[in-house]
Amino acid sequence: MVAGRKLRSLGTALTAAPKAQVMYLFDNELQSLDGLSTRGLTHLYLQNNQLVATLELGLTLNTLTQLQKLYISGNRLADLTPLCGLLSLEELHAGSQRTGDELVLPPDLERLGRLRVLSLPHNRLCDVSALGGCRRLESLDLSANSGITDMGDLAILLGSAVELHTLDLRRCPVGLGLGLGLGLGLGLGLGLGLEIGLG
Repeated sequence: MVAGRKLRSLGTALTAAPKAQVMYLFDNELQSLDGLSTRGLTHLYLQNNQLVATLELGLTLNTLTQLQKLYISGNRLADLTPLCGLLSLEELHAGSQRTGDELVLPPDLERLGRLRVLSLPHNRLCDVSALGGCRRLESLDLSANSGITDMGDLAILLGSAVELHTLDLRRCPVGLGLGLGLGLGLGLGLGLGLEIGLG
C-alpha cells in the first residue's frame, strides 16, 4: 500500500509488485501515473490526488486491460475521456472532481460496455446525455449536481438501461417536484425494481 505518503510521482516504487491485483494510491499528490506498470490490476484506488485529464493518463490507464474497479474521486479531471479505454471496467467512482467547472462526459463513454456502477456526485454536471449509451448500468449516483435540471436528458438512459435499479438524484434540481409520478410522467417502462432518490 502506497497511500497517504504525499507522493508526487510513482517513479520505480511499484516495480516490487508486478503481479499486484489491487493497488491503493489514494491520498497522495500524484499528478501522473507514469511508472504504473502493474498490468494485472483489477482494482485501483486513486482518490484525492492531483490527476488531470491528459493523453498520458489515458495511455497509462489503457494498459490496465483487466481493471474492473476504479476509484478516482477527488482529483482534477475536467472530463472522463482518458477513462474510456478501460473496456473491462465494471465500477467507476469519479465524484467530487476539483476543477471548479463542470465535469464533461464524453460521447464515447458507451465504450465502457461492462460498466454496472457509476458514481459521479458533486461534479457540477449539466449534460448527462452521454449516459444514454451505458446500457448495463445497475446503479447510478448523480447526487449533488446542480446543473442537472432536465429529466429529458436522462430519458434515453432510463429507457435503455433495463438493469438499472438505483438512481440517486438527491440535491439535483431535476428531482424537485417529480415525486412518485416520475415513471408515469415520462412514459417509461421502468419496472417496479427501480429505486430513485430525489430531493
